Amino acid sequence: MSHRAALFLDFDNVFTALIERDVAAAAAFVQDPLRWITWLESLGAPAGADRQRRILIRRCYLNPIAKVLVPGEDRPRYFSSFRNAFVRAGFQMVDCPPLTLGGKTSADMVMVMDILDTLAHPTGFEDFVILSSDADFTPVLLRLRAHDRRGIVIATGSAADAYRAAADTVIRYEEFATGALGLAGPTAAGALREAILAEVRALVAAAPEPLPQAWVAQQVIKRLGREVLESDWAGAGGFRALLMEAAPQPGLALDRSGGGWLLDPARHPLAPMPAPNAAANTAPAGLGASSLADLGDAPPAPEAAPAADPRLVRMAALVRRLLGLLGNIPMLGPDRLDFLFEQLAARLPVEDPTAQEIRTGISEAARAEGLEVSPGAVNAVMHRIGLAGFDWQAPTVATTPYRLRVALLDNIRQQLRQQKLELGTEDAGLLAEWVGLGPDAPEEMPGGMPGGMPEAAATDAAAAEGSDAPPGAAPGHAVPFAAGPIEALASPALTPTPAAPLPAFAPPPEPPTSPPTSPPTSGPDVDPQAALTSAWP
Repeated sequence: MSHRAALFLDFDNVFTALIERDVAAAAAFVQDPLRWITWLESLGAPAGADRQRRILIRRCYLNPIAKVLVPGEDRPRYFSSFRNAFVRAGFQMVDCPPLTLGGKTSADMVMVMDILDTLAHPTGFEDFVILSSDADFTPVLLRLRAHDRRGIVIATGSAADAYRAAADTVIRYEEFATGALGLAGPTAAGALREAILAEVRALVAAAPEPLPQAWVAQQVIKRLGREVLESDWAGAGGFRALLMEAAPQPGLALDRSGGGWLLDPARHPLAPMPAPNAAANTAPAGLGASSLADLGDAPPAPEAAPAADPRLVRMAALVRRLLGLLGNIPMLGPDRLDFLFEQLAARLPVEDPTAQEIRTGISEAARAEGLEVSPGAVNAVMHRIGLAGFDWQAPTVATTPYRLRVALLDNIRQQLRQQKLELGTEDAGLLAEWVGLGPDAPEEMPGGMPGGMPEAAATDAAAAEGSDAPPGAAPGHAVPFAAGPIEALASPALTPTPAAPLPAFAPPPEPPTSPPTSPPTSGPDVDPQAALTSAWP
């Protein structure tokens, strides 16, 4: 007897992840939903049975005014242009337009409420299929398990460990792409992913003790070449994201107790916590030691490694912790973040903050200056600044760089308060110093948000108009770190995947006659490349 099932699709999350990984997979997903619905119904069916489950409820949650630029096409497509194929496949379409100027939709909340309503439905649904990689659905999966219902997750992007553990079945991208979407054999991204994991397993197997994650990432790049970065770590968005998505792997585990170590659980003890004054850029014992910025086949002795600035090391560790707690935090050193603010201020006013040209333009400008700032990192910063209420249409004035920094800091602080998390005095100072406001920035920024500015800072900003200070520097506050020290800690940032022709998509429809006047500042309408850089320690 087949199981009664309900399916809930977070379209924005799934489609943008597929576009990032493989355009052909994205095309197959939106053009023939019945194909993968049939595959899901038969998944796990015993021999001789037509199907394992009947998907009685099919709901698709979609932002109708979001848009994405498909590689090989001249203009972006609105997500609403894919609606008809899902209607023909028996889906109930649930429109979830943005509710804020920052582009935040209610899709997650509406999905959760519908799942809970379905849990109490008299039909007695046994299987709940959730198509999303968003860890926000972890609590609802735990609720389903408590009611003895099966939670099936299809994660086309990077998914958190807790999210995977809460599901009864996790269908990985490779299985979904080949089985449900009918892609012929492993894709190039899949083959590269396996090659990366094979290199990581080989390095860990040969090591007498746990290895620093950043060091392993550099070795993988050396052995496999620039294709690793150009493919954005085989579409995973970063080295750590790839490891988390591929877990568990035989003979390989990620120990987070010491800031990111790779080990073999059967042979290695848990990675030790580094001493406060220990250099964070040394290679593991038995493999020699070197600066993370200059790894070679025969690295110098440990005493030859330059010591990292302890404050930079603590700052990097804080930002990495915030990434794990809050998500969507760009792993950029202060020098690169300063450059990003400078570029944003120079480009205002911005008529369409969702435009991909802004992100790629800033990334290319950084590369020309010898810095690596990925479009995904730009997107993460713009997303948070937009959520803080920053007016992208306002022209640049002397206080604009300060207002951009305040917006980013206030947004992070607000999210910490919402999650009832509190930073210590030193960490709060490091966070403010990271965004360029100095370690003594008050908890409540003067003048309100966005853009309230203390009188002294406004005076400094006005004076700076005639000075030689870089336009992105905070008024009255010098750029706190030069490019030199941070370069010893940061690896090259990820570069966007080259665009490929897209013969699989049908000709795009005409855009709506009345395009939205307040498009979202983030999400599926922008470059979906993740903001995580693999090795700012």
